[in-house]
Amino acid sequence: YLGTQLKIRNEKRVLPYISKKRVMEDLDISDGTLDNWEKHGLNRYKPRYKTSLIYYLVDDICKFIIIDT
Repeated sequence: YLGTQLKIRNEKRVLPYISKKRVMEDLDISDGTLDNWEKHGLNRYKPRYKTSLIYYLVDDICKFIIIDT
């Protein structure tokens, strides 16, 4: 799990957020897994403008990689 965390954290980002699509691709998890994590406290972030995009804080995702094992 440490390797996965390093992969997510070491990418060059302007903001500390990662898109829902990117989380699912990088961690090879389903939409249902993210829904389950949200039920257990993972916060989602949506831009104020009208969009369907969903983002998560990278640090929050890393916490759930450890918790969900």
